[in-house]
Amino acid sequence: MNLVVALLKEATPLIESWGLKKIQHTPFPLYAANQRRLIISGMGGENAAKASQYLIDHFPGKNLAWLNLGIAGHGSLPRGQLFSAGRIINQGGPQVFYPPKIIDSPAPVSELTSCLQPVTNYLQNMGFDMEAHAFYRIASTASTRELVQVLKIVSDNPEFPISEFQPVMATQWIRENLSIIDDWVSKLEEMALEIMPSYEVKNCLDRITRKGRFSATRTIQLSSLLQQSIALGINLDDVEKAFQAAPTPKLAIQEIENFLYQKRVLP
Repeated sequence: MNLVVALLKEATPLIESWGLKKIQHTPFPLYAANQRRLIISGMGGENAAKASQYLIDHFPGKNLAWLNLGIAGHGSLPRGQLFSAGRIINQGGPQVFYPPKIIDSPAPVSELTSCLQPVTNYLQNMGFDMEAHAFYRIASTASTRELVQVLKIVSDNPEFPISEFQPVMATQWIRENLSIIDDWVSKLEEMALEIMPSYEVKNCLDRITRKGRFSATRTIQLSSLLQQSIALGINLDDVEKAFQAAPTPKLAIQEIENFLYQKRVLP
């Protein structure tokens, strides 16, 4: 499980509750224990993207669970309310993400817009943060999107603007919602275990990656494609043949994607 959190004040309740220990000599503050890694990215989309990519590059894994947790403004919800992002918009950009709703939770689902600066002009039924979109864009390259989720706690709204927010409030609100957050993390971890690649997939993955220089990200993409092949009832030997003529890992991924696309099309 990989958690990306912007601020230490947001991370402190999780570090204490889960007994996470700081890892030395990393470009971002990183805490880990029992297969859980929490990285403190700093504020902003660029930092969230870099921190997420660091986890992908240095702790590669196939279909790991990912969670972005932190504070957000909101046009309708009260301060201290935990919510999950069901639609993530990038302010000024066309790409929109839709994290699947796979966990039953008392936390409501809300739209979320990631902005370059804190927002003071609140819109009804909309959350506002600075990291979620960049986090989701990077993390979803390394895991199936069902396992990439965003949880936010409302820090400011039309009644209580961001100027009245104090960082210590984030620690208090996350501690108050810790049981719900724990439930999300545990369920995501259970789901990740359920879709871990089979022995057959691992063997095929090893054979293919030995033939070329696959990055951690490309390896994860390939593993996901092989698992999709199994789900479609396709013999992995046929998938491996589709790879043979590709001169580079990038083209190999494209060849397998094209092969699977043809198999998905109904006659």
